[in-house]
Amino acid sequence: MKIALITTPAGARSGIGDYTRHLLPALRESAEVDLYVEAGRESHDERSVNDLAPREYDQLLYQLGNERQHAFMAPLIRALGGTVMLHDWVLFDLALAAWPELERGGLRGSRRAWIEGGFEQWRILREARRGTPDSAPGPELTIAGGWHDAERAGRWCADRAQVVLGAPTPDALELDVVLPAGRTLEMSQGGPLDELAGPFDGVHAVPLRPGGEGVLDLRVTGIAPTPEQQAHGDTRRLGLFLRSLRVRRDGEWEALQLSAQPPGAGESGLSRARFDLPLNRTIVREADAFLVHNQWMADKIRADRNAPTPIAVVHHGADRRWRDGDRRLTRVELGLPPKYTDSFLLVSLGAVQAHKRVGPLLEGLALARRTRPELRLVLVGEERPREFDLRMHARRLGLEDAVHCTGYVEEAEAWDLLSAADLAVNLRGPTSGGASGGVFQAFSLGRSALITDAPQAREIPADTVRRVALGASEVDDIAKTLSELATDPAHLRSMESAVRRFVEDECHWSHVAARYLEAMSVFPAAKCAKKNLFRLVADYGEKQAAKARETVEAGAGDAGRD
Repeated sequence: MKIALITTPAGARSGIGDYTRHLLPALRESAEVDLYVEAGRESHDERSVNDLAPREYDQLLYQLGNERQHAFMAPLIRALGGTVMLHDWVLFDLALAAWPELERGGLRGSRRAWIEGGFEQWRILREARRGTPDSAPGPELTIAGGWHDAERAGRWCADRAQVVLGAPTPDALELDVVLPAGRTLEMSQGGPLDELAGPFDGVHAVPLRPGGEGVLDLRVTGIAPTPEQQAHGDTRRLGLFLRSLRVRRDGEWEALQLSAQPPGAGESGLSRARFDLPLNRTIVREADAFLVHNQWMADKIRADRNAPTPIAVVHHGADRRWRDGDRRLTRVELGLPPKYTDSFLLVSLGAVQAHKRVGPLLEGLALARRTRPELRLVLVGEERPREFDLRMHARRLGLEDAVHCTGYVEEAEAWDLLSAADLAVNLRGPTSGGASGGVFQAFSLGRSALITDAPQAREIPADTVRRVALGASEVDDIAKTLSELATDPAHLRSMESAVRRFVEDECHWSHVAARYLEAMSVFPAAKCAKKNLFRLVADYGEKQAAKARETVEAGAGDAGRD
């Protein structure tokens, strides 16, 4: 079989690029594979997609996921078709890169949102772009979205920002504010409330609507970079500078804590809605066939297309890199703090972000350490304090000596850290719908993992992992599981043995490559070659067609009745 593999260029920081790099040698053992990447980024044995002659190949294969650098694949799939290994159901980042009008808004943005997501995603996108707070106003006075990092004397807002007024709704507001010349501040509380023109420097009093909405919306127009910003390369959109804000509630004045971390800080309303915005219809509806990591995604594709669709479920791959040496020596060699040498060590891969359930993990760890103080956690990835303030949460929970963050590390060091672990941790929620490479990286080192009990992970054998469900009991379940495993080394060893069997028998890269080729041998050729499933039957005969019906989860029966 001759395959044109469209993928991430070598050297790019990409989880899917790493996946492809590990798969490629196994794939090339049984097939002729040429690599194609985005024009202008080719190197080594890669070619530009501008040089792709699709009819010279039996299959076009895309390695595609929720990465901005995969945006160039969208027009190719629409024009040429082919087989897509779809790593993520949510393609939010890819879509915003492929169609910038989604981020800009306007009529073109609305039209593209409708094309890529339909009515419901168009509605979510519209509300998110307006900067609507993520949840209903809470009882506390706090800042919400649209604020830059706190400074010593106050805080700058962007073009639009919100303050949650708290409950019950206060009846008066005072702002100590600097509004530069040429800028206008418009305030609303469910409707127009007040307006202030710059230049202004001082305290401004505003009467609030009794019983009105509990969110104050600030909109600044006329923003322009100052000479000072230009001189220092400061690209922020600076609206007004707020030195203080206080409200009157039941006759008492209450001050806003401007140093507090706003929910979703550093993200626009659009970014915070990302997991509700798959924006994937061009990919899902224009590709000819799919490889996916789980049945959940296969079902989503089939339901969206409502037509017979060739789909094969293929495990994420893993290597055999496990070691049987003393893990404590590895920890010393890695330079981990001395207290971590004899601990029960948890290791989590990936940037420190809220959707990776770092908050519940820390809560569960603190709870478990009341009886198992030897439990410690290493987070392998860069901190993103504007998304999740790790240090603040660690201090609050008394975990300063029990949580260590390495920052970004190269792949080889990540492997060493996983090898040093007693248990990997890979919690997610919400998710983009794909298989987590972190779990299979842990499997490559022979380590079991604590994972979120999500439909996307059902293909992972039960004896290789421990699962915790999202919900009210998540923290308690994490604490209970960590305590149990720390006190039962025999059970942990049995889980690690199950991991090795799973890699050897099912998810080693050699098995994954074989499954790829088995599926693609009965998938239709890309539509650009003017072949289809009927031509497949004619070329390969009834025996091959029967194999196609067994191997490909086409879903013809279900789709025909939808």
